Amino acid sequence: MPAFRLILSPFPSVFARLSHSHVPLFRQCSAAASSNSPSANFLSSNFALPAEWDGRLGHLSVEQLGGDNFEWIVAVQKKFTGVGKASAIDLDLACSVPVGSEHLADLVDLCYKFRHTDSAGDLLPSTEYTLCRLLLEFGEFGVFMNLLNDPINYGIFPNEHICCMFLDHFLSSVQLQYAAKIAIYVMLQEMFDFPLLTFLATRALLEWTQGERKLDEQIHPKMAPSLEDETNFNEENVRLFRYPFLKNPFWDGHFDENDSDRMAGKALEWLSYHLKLAKNDETNFDETLIRVIRLLGLIIQRKWTEAKSLAEEMFITVVPSDNARQMIYSSMGQMQQFLNCDEQTEAAEKQTEREKDDQNSEESEKMALKKLFEQKSAEFGTDKAKATEKLSETLAVRFEPILREEEERMMEVQRKHFWEWAERRKRLIHSQAQRAEHLARLNEIQKRRAELREQREMLFFFENRTKIEDEARDRTELIGELGLMKKKGELTEEEYAQGIFHLARQLKEGKTAKQALEEISGSDLFSRLQKSANSMEPPNSPISRDLQFRSKQLAERLSECAHILDHDPSMALYRLQEHANKMVPRMVTRRCQMGQQNANIQGACFDLDNAIQTIGQMKLAQPTFERIQNALRNSVYFKQQIEHEMARKRSVNGKE
Repeated sequence: MPAFRLILSPFPSVFARLSHSHVPLFRQCSAAASSNSPSANFLSSNFALPAEWDGRLGHLSVEQLGGDNFEWIVAVQKKFTGVGKASAIDLDLACSVPVGSEHLADLVDLCYKFRHTDSAGDLLPSTEYTLCRLLLEFGEFGVFMNLLNDPINYGIFPNEHICCMFLDHFLSSVQLQYAAKIAIYVMLQEMFDFPLLTFLATRALLEWTQGERKLDEQIHPKMAPSLEDETNFNEENVRLFRYPFLKNPFWDGHFDENDSDRMAGKALEWLSYHLKLAKNDETNFDETLIRVIRLLGLIIQRKWTEAKSLAEEMFITVVPSDNARQMIYSSMGQMQQFLNCDEQTEAAEKQTEREKDDQNSEESEKMALKKLFEQKSAEFGTDKAKATEKLSETLAVRFEPILREEEERMMEVQRKHFWEWAERRKRLIHSQAQRAEHLARLNEIQKRRAELREQREMLFFFENRTKIEDEARDRTELIGELGLMKKKGELTEEEYAQGIFHLARQLKEGKTAKQALEEISGSDLFSRLQKSANSMEPPNSPISRDLQFRSKQLAERLSECAHILDHDPSMALYRLQEHANKMVPRMVTRRCQMGQQNANIQGACFDLDNAIQTIGQMKLAQPTFERIQNALRNSVYFKQQIEHEMARKRSVNGKE
């Protein structure tokens, strides 16, 4: 995975409103809702599983983990700034330990940074659940919407249990826009395994359609058509690294859809297929209710043909004595409002352009559907006085008999998740501790080996004196051959450094000075170095005389050192120790500088390798995408032919 820019722009101003007081949990938040709300106190107080939530760390305690919440967050931040990244268990523990409202910004920041590492796929489900629940407890719904609307940069996906908690809270506090957004998210992620979540999402959408039927920009932002609209190219705000092939050139009608009405209608349609109501439905009332909800979703999506077929089928199954007549009549007024609405949104106009060939057919189906509704309204008009109950209230009444059973089922699944998360957290902590211990032992072994190597060289110094002198002589010849006493201006600093590093690499591989010279003798750099050495001042110049004097002094000092080594080794060792004591601080400073430069070079090489690997993968994937594009183009062509043929047959049948 390529390296991402880990620069995070300032968080929204919503964090400025964070207070240090702890917002009550889920049920207390719901209890604060208006008493007139139709969904107040709908779920039980035990649904939030407060005991399991408080004991989410399992048998671990904050003392056993070695620090409080703030220390954990700071430790994870240091890992990102130090070694480059933290592990998934580090982030999970930072979210799981008790935190306050002042730490939410840091947790979201850590999730963003972790998402932009090569370990993003290791993010634990417990981390997602914990962060979402903390945002619910502290009432930071704006931040939650930011996470929900930007899964690429944050990678936070709420599970079914936390979605139910959010839906119940928003319905209780009559925040229908938030509730509708989560219901749309449930549809997009196809979370249809739990009837309780399906019911809450459907009810949220029904209540939203009965109101203003709009979503604010913060809750449902418009999608940017290009990367330029997503970033302002400020160095502090460049946060994205987008793969070009992740941009789908074809409109899929699902994740690419951005019109709130169409998304809500599609959610109602899909959710209706998974609604589970009372077990005993002798009068077929529940089936009719589900069809009405599905019909409403089709009308909101402006799928007139499918809506007309479903309406005809539904009206045939409703007998005159069926109690469903009242329910159908109460919802028919809302459907007629959608049919009679002449204003077209921008998304609807674009959709009409895409289906320009079928425009006349769709309009005729719409008019037929309006006539059918007018006919049935007159037929059901005798029940008008009884049709006062809203569709969402009717749905709540029909779901209530199985509410506690479905609650208990979801609670049991979430309890199992809490236990599994605690066990997995324990295993990952143990594994990471073992890995840290192994790395520490390896570092100690390497350090000890270096010390032993130095001791061995010191102990066998006099035995290997001849070898050491030969190596020193070879290195001196090497320096002389390369002409490193270069004339000013002949070589740049970059060329000079290249020569030094190349020679050092050859010597590190175990080659002698002569062999290293032979390796680089044919290079252009060597030619320039030789030219630089040959272009020095003549022997009789002042500079040459100064060099000769300094060389003579150096030779005398070397002779003195050799004499001391032969006659008084203890004095030589003392002088070596004295020299080492003087040079150690400088060497340590130089080592730190070289280590920092080495880390920077390794990071640059890592980024370059990732970029090369990414380009290679993109090249390998290009033929596949071309084949897919050709197949889709042929499919579109065949679809146009079929539609044209069907239109021609309909016109022929109309003439007959």
